[in-house]
Amino acid sequence: MLELKDQGKVAILVADDREYIRNLVKARLAAIEDYEVMDAPDGLKALELIEIRSPDIVLTDWLMPGIDGLGLCRRIREMKLSRYVYIILLTAKEEQIDIVAGFEAGADDYIIKPFHKAELLARVGTGARIVREQKVLRQLNELKNRFLGIAAHDMRNPLVSIRGFADVLLMDTSKFNESQAEMLQMIRSASHGMLTLVNDLLDVSVIESGRLNLGIRRASMQALLESRVKMARIQADAKNISLHLHVETMPEGYFDANRIAQVVDNLVGNAIKFSEPQTQVAVVGIRSEGGHGITVGVWDEGPGLTEADQEKLFGAFQTLSAQPTGGEKSTGLGLAITKKIIEAHGGDIEVQSRVGSGTAFIFTIPLEAKSRMEESKQKKAAKPAGRRPTVVISDDEMHIRALISTVMTSMNTDIAGMAKNGNEAIELYRRERPNLLLLDVNMPVKTGDETLQEIMLEFPDAFVIMLTSVSDIETVKKCLRLGAANYILKDTPIAEMRTIIKQTWASFIQKKKKEKSKDGEKDVKEQVRAGAV
Repeated sequence: MLELKDQGKVAILVADDREYIRNLVKARLAAIEDYEVMDAPDGLKALELIEIRSPDIVLTDWLMPGIDGLGLCRRIREMKLSRYVYIILLTAKEEQIDIVAGFEAGADDYIIKPFHKAELLARVGTGARIVREQKVLRQLNELKNRFLGIAAHDMRNPLVSIRGFADVLLMDTSKFNESQAEMLQMIRSASHGMLTLVNDLLDVSVIESGRLNLGIRRASMQALLESRVKMARIQADAKNISLHLHVETMPEGYFDANRIAQVVDNLVGNAIKFSEPQTQVAVVGIRSEGGHGITVGVWDEGPGLTEADQEKLFGAFQTLSAQPTGGEKSTGLGLAITKKIIEAHGGDIEVQSRVGSGTAFIFTIPLEAKSRMEESKQKKAAKPAGRRPTVVISDDEMHIRALISTVMTSMNTDIAGMAKNGNEAIELYRRERPNLLLLDVNMPVKTGDETLQEIMLEFPDAFVIMLTSVSDIETVKKCLRLGAANYILKDTPIAEMRTIIKQTWASFIQKKKKEKSKDGEKDVKEQVRAGAV
């Protein structure tokens, strides 16, 4: 029988650099039988106790040496703990601006010093009630997941049998009339759809309960991508969609091949599901920058996603505005499961999309994946703040755009947009003003050199690298004279491609600094001549 567990005592941590304050607060709280109280002399010790003792409530002084109360609030919220910690600030500050700063740092409540015993007990009591209710909610969620897992597991075997018997009967439809054969096909289709939903529910229940144990083994991402794309071509061919694969030669790594295959199947399946006939889907697999990980991108030419859709994309049971183009069904669970699997490998997944311009899902996992989700949380917390450089890519071949985009994403840049011809490239550049434009030499509507000339006339400081094949070298020379910073042959190995882009970028920035410095010197000399200095 599924039952709620006893919650036990509410653990409270008192952090204050003055011992008599800690002792006073502890003495007053100790009168409550359901409280277990501990203390810390500073913010650093408090953080250690939060990791080891898992308090439910933290009462912290605002002013402490080292990490002060606001700093402690922020650090607790950045810890991404599995439970919520209720924080109460002890402070002598009464100004509204200070109180607001405390809430913005992550505090839930505050007590003005000197405080009365009744107020202390009342505010801590409020926090205790909230954390108890949250514990009940967490337990109910765990029970829900266990029930969901049991129910889905018990439904799975009958559905497998129903689908199996339907497949057997459909092997020889001569025994049935047209109406009976159609009903059998409906039984087979319905049972297959239900089985897909049940499998997704099983995955969700396992993931949300924290019981996702990865089978980390030595495996080849190259072989995995080749195998999954080969299988997906059946689905793509049925919708008259071209499916391209570009996978870089890479060493074997350590990851759960079955779970990553599930991720690739889901992303490629979605790309095909939401794409129109006569369009293209590209799958790219490359070594991550630095060689310690694997980056996989799945690109389509579908309708794209609105910003609202992108915000809820990885949630369970989400309904998006974009709809499958062939009447395919969706459980609304696939992307939520995909994200959890990638995070369990210590990796990241992101989406790049614009309405009307297709969608890309790009994930990266380490070559030696860790079987725990905390890897990903720690990595996200450590990510440097600040805007990443933006890139626009223009090439008439979809699989080349996908390859270059995946390479640039692995170099910690944001793809501001992709263009299929010269006119689109010019409009994109005007709208986005990217840090870098990667421009194909040989494009329809406007050639690369014509496009470059128009951009350089309007934006003389544009940083452009040409993409080309060996046969277009003469045109490339013309582009370099027009102002392109460099060029890259499309068959250049990925590692070399990254090096060329980095070195060219560094040289371009250095050149601009020198030009700016010379312009500054020139302005000063002119001002001196004019008597202004």
